[in-house]
Amino acid sequence: MIMGVVYEIRRTVALIILFSGLVVLATGIMMTIAPANLKNMSLFGVPRFGRELHKYAAFVLAGASVIHVYLNWSSIKRYLDLS
Repeated sequence: MIMGVVYEIRRTVALIILFSGLVVLATGIMMTIAPANLKNMSLFGVPRFGRELHKYAAFVLAGASVIHVYLNWSSIKRYLDLS
């Protein structure tokens, strides 16, 4: 029973990492190639929406990555031969 819960948490964390990483990638590319006059535009009434989305998605990505490493530490040690 407990292994099923751990598996579900691992799966959820992996999906959070995937989606927040894609958001960070997309918004980073948009901020890089957008003309200067579009970088501060608002969307959904939020000024500088792209920058805010990028920032918060990066925080989610960092937090989920820490959880991911914690949940998979034994596998990481085996991969790196750190037994």
